[in-house]
Amino acid sequence: YWNHKQNDALGYFLWMRCKLCAAGKMRMTGDHLRLLGLMLEYLVSIEYWRDEDNGHWEEVAKVSASSVGAVLAGAKEFKKVLDKHDGMIVPCADGTLEKLLEKGEESLVALLPNESDQRGREREFDSALLFLAYPLQVVDSAMARTIVQRVEENLTGDIGVRRYNGDGFWCKNFKLRAGVQGFYTKVAFNDQEIAMRNKLAKPGEEAQWTIFDSVMSTIYGNLFKESGTFEDLQAQQRHFLRSVAQVTGPDAPTGPWVFPECYYLCDGAWTANDAIGSVWAVSNFLPALQCIEQTLEQSREELRAEFHRFDEQALGHIDKEDLMTVLTKLDEELHPEDLALLLRDIHQDGKIHFDKLLDDLFKGKVSSTVKKVLSVAGLKSPAQMTPDELTEFERVATDALGELKGELEGEYFPLANSSSYLAKPGGMSAQEAESLAVHGFLFQTADPTGRGVFADQEHRFAVFVNAPTGQLELLARATSPEETVVAERTLKQLETFLREQLKSNNYQI
Repeated sequence: YWNHKQNDALGYFLWMRCKLCAAGKMRMTGDHLRLLGLMLEYLVSIEYWRDEDNGHWEEVAKVSASSVGAVLAGAKEFKKVLDKHDGMIVPCADGTLEKLLEKGEESLVALLPNESDQRGREREFDSALLFLAYPLQVVDSAMARTIVQRVEENLTGDIGVRRYNGDGFWCKNFKLRAGVQGFYTKVAFNDQEIAMRNKLAKPGEEAQWTIFDSVMSTIYGNLFKESGTFEDLQAQQRHFLRSVAQVTGPDAPTGPWVFPECYYLCDGAWTANDAIGSVWAVSNFLPALQCIEQTLEQSREELRAEFHRFDEQALGHIDKEDLMTVLTKLDEELHPEDLALLLRDIHQDGKIHFDKLLDDLFKGKVSSTVKKVLSVAGLKSPAQMTPDELTEFERVATDALGELKGELEGEYFPLANSSSYLAKPGGMSAQEAESLAVHGFLFQTADPTGRGVFADQEHRFAVFVNAPTGQLELLARATSPEETVVAERTLKQLETFLREQLKSNNYQI
């Protein structure tokens, strides 16, 4: 049989039908009104606020906050429809809707922030609770923040988000292990079978789903609209970018540009599962994209207002050096080289024009740098290495980099005043240093010995040798999401090449 007793599904139907009516998208007919009235009476009859159902994941029946909240959200939307349409009568017994609302509120308050406190079926963390914050919006901002933060802290993985801890569906090597017990091809499970299946899962080996990061991004976006805090904006953008990264790439066996249902561990690698083209994931992603556009516009206007407040003389610009000084004082981790790269295309005669800065920042025209640091096993950090050790590793690294061909071919520039690289005594020239710095491909250190920069002719990428961050730091420039994908691919090629080359010299990255 199928675990198909889903109070949440009834709640969603009620909620969506009433939303469509309230928005003027779908007129409420007499037949539909009678149907909704029957649903309300049914939900009261079963006392949905303490009724066990199979919930969002169609699994073991329990009293769940995510199901209670879905029904409560539907009831609230129904009340909005009635309030909006004078003369529309609830086609059910007197007090039915009021009881539905009252009991649902009481139950939800008692259950949250946990999913279930039912004895023997307790569940503290469940990603289904996210839907109470969005799209249902049946909890207040404080509870929405609590829910999304708990999911972040307890269910978020490297590539997606777990439904709940201990979830055996699409856990590690699911097709092989579940196939042995007949779970892979089975389309319906009873409670005993679900319990057996979940025994396959070990902590950290559960599937990571693609439907949640978009929802978390939208939740944080809505919180930012209220709070205006940079932390909420950062969280919104972080989860949005995670959801973008979940779209399959050109090398995926399933084909590019689709959301799989989830990623699971298959032979040690996170792999898209067989359910490709998840409409659920796409329908969550589109509101997240719209919300990103809204909060970026809000941020843009706030910055514009701040610039005008700062610009007492209404000049419309600030000296580039003054802006860099202010920014580095505000954040000591900002490097002048990075700021020079950020501002290189948007200053005229040494002045930063506010409108130009805002246009380029919010239209994605400003360059960014993709970075990856590689450390070598057995070697101390460059800051702790002796001059002889630095020189020796510089020799090994430059020999390896010199083997790069084609698009990855380039030239090594030892830092100015370095005498350790025999092919270029005295290090790079002032002109070479300026060219590298403009592209964000230069680092500073007190002792230049054994240190330098390898870069291609077009300055698309660079490799720092013995930089403060590590033995090798890989960098690539990008001015758009498409270029970021190319930059990441370039760094991956460089990393693979350097691993193989250094391994032949008994160095392990």
